[in-house]
Amino acid sequence: MGRVQLLVPLALLGFLAIAGVDAQDCPNKFRQVGARCLHVSNAIFEDPTFRPVTWGVGRNLCKNMTDAKWTVDLLSNFDVNFLRLVSLNIHNNYPDLSKGYYIYWIGGEYLNDQWQWLDGTPIDPHSYIWLMNCPRINPTGSHTMLVPAGPGGKRQYANEYGPQNVGPSFICEAKSKK
Repeated sequence: MGRVQLLVPLALLGFLAIAGVDAQDCPNKFRQVGARCLHVSNAIFEDPTFRPVTWGVGRNLCKNMTDAKWTVDLLSNFDVNFLRLVSLNIHNNYPDLSKGYYIYWIGGEYLNDQWQWLDGTPIDPHSYIWLMNCPRINPTGSHTMLVPAGPGGKRQYANEYGPQNVGPSFICEAKSKK
């Protein structure tokens, strides 16, 4: 049993080395999730003056975290497996957010008659990242937000929201400028 317990962490370290992200390599206020560096905003708990924000404001708050080493924007370009990691990260590391059924702006937009990530990569409308019955054939929203699937907040799904909607949180991703 001891060998298996040792092999799992070694395999994870090997994967991270291949993926190019070191466990100590994320910027301040970011946490490694898989091979990516994420910041889940919990400003609503830390700052009594913080108010829920629109997608555009959330995106700007992410971009303002950019520095000489890192480019920061809303989390985008992920599949259902990475979404599971994000959901577990929120549930395990931000229990107040998880219990409160918080919703999080992420980097998906409806542009040119299709859902796409911030870099223009199409988002598969049949992907399991979406909440049931989403996205709609005739979208009512133009941006994506992660919403909890039910009690306990252990699973998040993408849903569409309009530019005027507000959310209490957002998820930023830092990418190295190397």
